[in-house]
Amino acid sequence: MIRAFAGACLAVAALTATALGQSRTYTTDADFDLGTIVNLNHNPPFNNQLQLNPTAEPFPFISVACSGRGTIVRLETNTGQVLGEYLSSPDGMARNPSRTTVDLYGNVWCGNRDENGADGMTGSAIKIGIIIGGVRGNKLPSGEFVPDLNGEYLQPPFAYSTCVDRDGDGLIRTSKGLGNTLAWSNAGGADSNGGVSTAEDEAIIVYARTPGAPGVRHVSVDRDNNVWIGGFRDYVPRSFVKVNGDTGTVMTSFNAAARFGCGGYGGFVDRNGILWSASLNQFALLRYDPATDTGAAIGLGRQTYGLGADSDGNVWNSNWEWNTVTKLDAAGVVYPGFPVGLSASGGRGVVSTPLDNNVWIACSHSNLVDRFASDGTLLKQIGVGAHPTGVAVDRAGKVWVTNYNSSDVMRIDPAAGPDGLGAVDLVVPLGGNAYPYNYSDMTGVIAVGITSQQGSWDVVFDSQVPALDWGKVTWDGATPAGTAITVGVRAADTVAGLTGVPFTFITKDDPFNGTGVNGRYIELRTTLSREAGVTETPVLYELSVQAPLDAELDISPGLSANKVVLGKPYTVYAVLFGSAQVDVRSIIPGSVRFGASGTEAAPVRQGIAIDFDRDGFEDVLYGFRTTQCGLTTGTGIAWLRASLTGDIRVQAWDNVLVVP
Repeated sequence: MIRAFAGACLAVAALTATALGQSRTYTTDADFDLGTIVNLNHNPPFNNQLQLNPTAEPFPFISVACSGRGTIVRLETNTGQVLGEYLSSPDGMARNPSRTTVDLYGNVWCGNRDENGADGMTGSAIKIGIIIGGVRGNKLPSGEFVPDLNGEYLQPPFAYSTCVDRDGDGLIRTSKGLGNTLAWSNAGGADSNGGVSTAEDEAIIVYARTPGAPGVRHVSVDRDNNVWIGGFRDYVPRSFVKVNGDTGTVMTSFNAAARFGCGGYGGFVDRNGILWSASLNQFALLRYDPATDTGAAIGLGRQTYGLGADSDGNVWNSNWEWNTVTKLDAAGVVYPGFPVGLSASGGRGVVSTPLDNNVWIACSHSNLVDRFASDGTLLKQIGVGAHPTGVAVDRAGKVWVTNYNSSDVMRIDPAAGPDGLGAVDLVVPLGGNAYPYNYSDMTGVIAVGITSQQGSWDVVFDSQVPALDWGKVTWDGATPAGTAITVGVRAADTVAGLTGVPFTFITKDDPFNGTGVNGRYIELRTTLSREAGVTETPVLYELSVQAPLDAELDISPGLSANKVVLGKPYTVYAVLFGSAQVDVRSIIPGSVRFGASGTEAAPVRQGIAIDFDRDGFEDVLYGFRTTQCGLTTGTGIAWLRASLTGDIRVQAWDNVLVVP
């Protein structure tokens, strides 16, 4: 663009000086629906706001360990469609996965029962991300994306994704369904000690080794979305390790065998942060408090197998070949009248439906699922597939059961059947040799409804401006005592690149520009939570994201190529143009920086405010030392950033030709 400058009387070119500044406010139902809502709602009469659900509603997926094939499959719970199948470890490493546990953000963790490590004392676990939406297709050798419903790539836009674009091609390569397991070569043992560098499937995001915890049979998520992993090699208690829920790195550990003599055979973390774990033949339950590093073995005088929790904070434990179920309070005291007998034999997986606190138990030896009232009254026996193992509840309140010998999963509608007490309404075959074996939180209903009592809303906003330095997020909400609203942000120049960037958790109304939250796209994760025992919900009324105000920049006024000479302490000049939104007279002294992104320098000269282009708004000319601005030879982009009074950020860029 050509500008005529008053006083200087010359024409200059700002080749692509682009106006910046983007913002977006979310406050209506339609706004909130632009993102992914988990365990929150904007239901009438409380429209145009987000609050916690009265009963837990996790993501609409269930993840099932196909132990016989060494894979995990993910199904959509409304239709039963298998969305993908994923290896549970790199080639050359042991598998036999079990204990699929979904975290607060839809990722699934799973342990490998056959992995003991070269030392006999190191297990493994895997984390598989989730992706919603996108266009299926293939990538040609040229890099071009071609839509194809049978392709192994997904192209944005995504409604939600935690998968990592490891090769930076802007796409996510991932399994398209049952039987489509992508290779994990582990060439040269690159991932044997942890890592996913050779995994072709970009939904596989963590492979963690668990020292001291071989033969993993316990995987549970805590309130902070970190993961407890317990070893149980040779059906003997081992150690527990807590790993970082983002990276899989070990954070802490304790030796359950030496200290308590039990634990490591399934379990969960309750709403008070207590870790519960069964122990099969030790005839005891482990109750461990990570906050105080104290615990106890609760003797039950019988086998301890599947563990579940109801919405009142009670713990339910199936007793395997004793053919009973035991109910305990949060302190570990067995309720009077318990244990009660099952209708059949081989009680394994246990789950409670949040709406009614009924308890559902898979009876492996009898091909049945028992339904109990909270007081221990048997309500119904429901016939299922051969040798049922695990049970889980989906977001619609339906119960899923995995059947080991028939290699399928079934869904039970609790209100179906002639008596209205439940019947199978869907069967999904998993293919030969699947042998699904699961005893944990396959849907995430315990994580979001019991462990954390939280919900989340994720939304991605496109500024259409590359490398944008985002500035501020504000929100309006209500946080009764014991509740909280937290917001995390991350940015990247591609949608697929967002998940490779950690979230930065921000303070309401505080600017965070200059902290590394840079990119065309910004993802905002808002979490509403409450403490144990609190019944009120936090409420989000409105959230706004703000980027720098619109500004326009011209580098090297008077030179059509915006040429800058490098190699000597020459001065490069740049004009920042004022506008109705940008009053250059309110620029805060000392806030001005110019140069290549991330290496900007302060000015060595500053002119007075003058309306160079005669548009009625004053502009300002700055001078900068070329050797201080991080510019390199060639054609590129340079930035000018500044702050106005009132915590308002201004940002502008222009093309620049740098010569030696």
